[in-house]
Parts: sequence; C-alpha cells; structure tokens
Amino acid sequence: MGKAKKSTTVLLVDDDRQEYLLIGYLLSEAHHEDYRLVWCQHLEQALKHIERKTCDVVLLDYHWGGSSIGRNFLGKAREINSHIPIIVMTDEVEADVDERAIREGASDYLTKSRINSQLLERAIRYAIERKLIEDRLDHLAHYDHLTDLPNRMLFLDRLRHSISIAEREKNQFSLLFIDLNDFKGINDSYGHDVGDRLLKEFSSRLHKVVRRSDTVARIGGDEFTVLLHNLGSSPKIMMLAQKIINETNKPYAINGHEFSVGCSIGISIFPDSGDDEEKLQRNADLAMYQAKQASVSSYRFYSDVLTNEIKVQWDLLRNFYSAMANKQFGVFYIPRIDIKTNSIAAIEIAPYWKHPEKGVLHYHQFSSVSADKEMGGKLSEWLLSVGLHQFSQLEQTFPLKLVFNIELQHFSHGKFTETIKTLLKKYNIEGESIELDLNQIAADKDISVIESCMDNLQAIGINFGINSFGSELSSLLHLQRLPVNSLKLDKRFIRTIHKNTDDAKLYKAIIDFAHNLEKTVIAEGVQSKIQLRMLEKLGCDQCKGQAALGILSFKQLQQVLKSTQANHIT
Repeated sequence: MGKAKKSTTVLLVDDDRQEYLLIGYLLSEAHHEDYRLVWCQHLEQALKHIERKTCDVVLLDYHWGGSSIGRNFLGKAREINSHIPIIVMTDEVEADVDERAIREGASDYLTKSRINSQLLERAIRYAIERKLIEDRLDHLAHYDHLTDLPNRMLFLDRLRHSISIAEREKNQFSLLFIDLNDFKGINDSYGHDVGDRLLKEFSSRLHKVVRRSDTVARIGGDEFTVLLHNLGSSPKIMMLAQKIINETNKPYAINGHEFSVGCSIGISIFPDSGDDEEKLQRNADLAMYQAKQASVSSYRFYSDVLTNEIKVQWDLLRNFYSAMANKQFGVFYIPRIDIKTNSIAAIEIAPYWKHPEKGVLHYHQFSSVSADKEMGGKLSEWLLSVGLHQFSQLEQTFPLKLVFNIELQHFSHGKFTETIKTLLKKYNIEGESIELDLNQIAADKDISVIESCMDNLQAIGINFGINSFGSELSSLLHLQRLPVNSLKLDKRFIRTIHKNTDDAKLYKAIIDFAHNLEKTVIAEGVQSKIQLRMLEKLGCDQCKGQAALGILSFKQLQQVLKSTQANHIT
C-alpha cells in the first residue's frame, strides 16, 4: 500500500460562498497532500479556531466586511500569540496591502484573480514550512542552544515581569547569579565536549533544587541565574543557596572522567538591593564576584559595604584610562573568507589590551569596560579611528570590507553617526567599504534610535550585520525593520555540524531562510576543514576561524594581501 497523504486543515475566513466553493475546488485538485477546508464567516469564530489550534493554515480575505477587517484580524491573532501562518488575499494586486500585511504578521500574499491550484498549494506549503523555521528560530532566540534553559533575552523579560508584579503587590523576590568555579580549566583539561556536558548536567541539578515556579536561566558561558518568588526570609534563601552548592559539589562523571566543580553565588533582593533590573543584576553580579574570592564554593548577599570592597578589585575598569593614555591597546584582524571563491571578503577588527601585569588580553577578557557608557564609548571611538586609519594604508587589488563589531549602547549614542562620518571623510574611505555588526540587537527599547542611526549611515553606503544570529541576541522582527545585510550565525552551531544530522538540517534551514531574505550568511568559529566543507555543501557564504586564516596582526594582514595568494587562500 502507498504511504497515506498528510491531512492539512485550511481555515478560510471570508463571507463569500463563491470564494469558499472556488478554494474548495482548487484544493481538491492538489496532489501533494489531502486538504480539509473549514469556512468561517465570522471573525470571532475564526479566532477561536486559531486559539484552539484546530487548523494548520489560514486563508484571509483582507477586505471583506470593511477595509480594516484584515488588519484587525491579524492584530488579534498576534495578541493571542498565534503560531499558525496566515495568507492574505485581495481581489487585485495592492502593493501597499502586500507590504503592510507582511509587517502585521501575514506569512504570504495572494491575488484571487491569479490563484490556481498549484499556486495555492505551494503558498500553503511554503507558509507552513516558513512558520516552522520561524518558530524554531524563535525558540533559539529565547532558549539556550545547549541546555534548553531560558537564555538572557527571556530571563530579562521574566525579570522585568517579576519587578512589575512585586511593585504592584508590594512583595519581594530574589535574584541569584551563579558561576561555576574554574570552568575554563575543565574545558582546557578535558575538552569542550566534556565542558558542554558539564553545563547540561549542572542545569539539570539546578532544576532539581529549585521549585517549578522559579526561573532558571543560562545567560552565557558558565553563568546561570535563578529568580526566586515568594521564598520569604533570608534564611530560606540561604538554605536554597547552600542546596545549590551541595548539588554542584557532588562529583561529575563524564566521558570516563570524574571531577568536582564548585560554584559561586551572588544574591540581590528586590527592592532592598535594587529597584530596577540593572541594579538588581549589577548587585547580584558584584556579590557573586565577591563570593568567587573564597577558596571554596560560597554565596554572598549584596550590601553597600560589599560594593566598596569589589570596586577596589576591579582593576581593569579602574586602569582603563591610564591604559588608553599609555597606548596599551592594539588591534588584531580576523579575515572572513568567501567559501565559494576561497578569497578574503572582509576583515574584522578586534581590540586587545597589552596589560603590564596580566599580559595580552583579548576583548572578551575586558569586555566589562563596555558596560560603562563613557569608557565603552571611548574604546569604540578609538577602535574606529585606528581601524579606518590602517585600512586606508592597505594596498587593495580587490573589493574588501572592514568590519567593526559594535556594542548596541555605543552604536545608539548620539555622537556615533557623526563620528564615523567624520572619520570616513578624514581617511578618504567610501561607506560601502565598511560593515558594522551589532551585538545585543534584542534591546527593543532602543530600536527606534537604532533604526534612525542605521538609516543615516545606510545613506552613505554603510553595511550592517547582526552578530550571534540564532541565539538570545537576535530577533526575527528586526530583519524586517532594520537594513541588515548579513547574519553571523552563532558559533555554537558549528561544533557538531559534521556529526549531528539534525544540527546540519537546522543549519541548512537557517541558511535558506536568510538567503530568502537576501542576507549574506557568515559562520563563526570554523576550526576544521571538515566543518568548512560541510558549510560549503550547506550553502553558507562566508566563514571565519582557524580553518580560514585565524587572527592576524596588521603587518601579517599586509603581507597576506600583497601575496600572490591573496585572492585564493589555500
């Protein structure tokens, strides 16, 4: 017997019986799937179908019953958080409806006079497939890829929600920042596979200790947070913190290795330790930093005295201005390779700090500087000046882009646009040669400022990218609203791409999704030729990492560009 066709329920929202009969006929002519057509002549009835998830896709007549009916329906579907794709239809081609409906959440747009069975079936199939990809990307945007815990983006949303409830009900809640002790040592000694399994095991142990009503999140690396609600007094919080430490201290047996890992916990309490999200996070982080000074696993509550003690220890922040004055900062370059042509397509600039006591520090080791607007702004301005100056000295025989990775808060600073325009003019560089890749693009409260800044810079040719796409720092909505040219996929995808078929399928789906939006796709952290070949097979455009050219000094970059192999890296 042949394989049974999959049944797809199509909800038609329309008041015209002739349209219902026509759509029914066209679907009956379809060959790939069996379609079940449900006809709704009332909006509220249709919305109930969507809320109850009794259909797979919606066909919506955009204008029936009044000119605003389609917009109202899309808005209400969005309010009930519908993940069911909606295809809008109009009698004739209406460009404004096409663009507006997509912005309002529609998956596709069809003109009734041009619909045939093949076109209708393809629109339905593509809408469902796109929605599945979008849902998966949305999950990736809100949940950690490794542990499947809420990520920083979702954690911040829940933190804001907790503050709102606590303010309204005059309650307290607690925020715990948790950091594994010597996690880097585990990675270096046993490898990243063991490190990843350790993080998954630790997240599982955290879940066993806290209540289901509490939020456990992984906000980056080996850093976790816990939001505790209605726990009551400090002694109860102390008991829970000690339980977390006891669970963490139990031996881990992974890949034939057995070891113990401690943790450090910082605790802030709303509103005593802070009455907004920034203060609560900063103070929990300060408390955790103090806890890490102990030789064993420990926890600390935030206090004003604690703040004074920690400020003395944050020497990187304290020494920043003297380091700038003493010219202790320099830059490395990371080439991005076009996978098809094997040539250099762009060079990313990365700062380093030649610390007199700690040696050479890469950006991730002093990125805390960027948390301070003034210091971070100074570093960004310096980086732009040095990068554009050196870029103007390169002898180029082929098109090349200079890429800056920009923190969101510096990009949205009022002086940023004028600064970069001034520097481009000073060094006689065209805007088309520059790409600005944004971090923390998920900060919705700044989106209007970002959009304005990007529009101004796009007018002079500047290109834009989004870092860590597919992780907590990116949003699908921004791809429609912001003039983004490229997407750098989170490097965590790369690790198992050649080992895990499901990961490769997901990667392929994301690449195809980005290409459909006419975006260039860049893979980060490519460490092997096997990964490189797999990326080429999946259709990825560019890559960076040890399998490309790694990190170069300015002199090394000059030599590479001058060599006869500059257009064909082997």
